[in-house]
Amino acid sequence: MAIAAGQAPHLANELIELRELVRRIASEQVAPRAAEIDATDEYPWDIRRLLGEHDVLALPFPTEYGGTGTGTLMLQIAVEELAKASAAVALILMIQELG
Repeated sequence: MAIAAGQAPHLANELIELRELVRRIASEQVAPRAAEIDATDEYPWDIRRLLGEHDVLALPFPTEYGGTGTGTLMLQIAVEELAKASAAVALILMIQELG
């Protein structure tokens, strides 16, 4: 099924809920710190812990390995939401996936 330009694919309710969680974290926790993170060039361990506490770091991994089982699509959705607030924080997820 082809998707027309400008249309988003249908997402399962679980993915929509996870996207909203990441969007909320990005706007409430990451965005207020983005300038500081960029200015100090220090790794935001507190933000990483926050992402871990909310299973955002577990998105791409199967449940049998402690992940959420939601896969790469959800990971990319999370990267996009975090990147809207801070490219540096979005890199936390991107670098993890490279490993």
